[in-house]
Amino acid sequence: EDDGCIFQFGPNRLWVDLVPNLSHPDIWLELETNDTEAAASYLKINGVPRRDEVEQLREDFDGFFISAPSGVIHLVIGDEE
Repeated sequence: EDDGCIFQFGPNRLWVDLVPNLSHPDIWLELETNDTEAAASYLKINGVPRRDEVEQLREDFDGFFISAPSGVIHLVIGDEE
């Protein structure tokens, strides 16, 4: 791909994206769940902030962004199967 690549690293799938205007390296993690509504509720109760402003997701997309205390962005996504 011209804008990056995807590869398997053990049980993990890694994306390396080319972002020309990025001033520093960044890492985002993806968490998969079979119930995004329950995950959102659990995370909210436990003080994990939603970060929906990070990127506009499709209206029908089953997922949302959060951030860890360190600031690392995580995409919580519904099970793809």
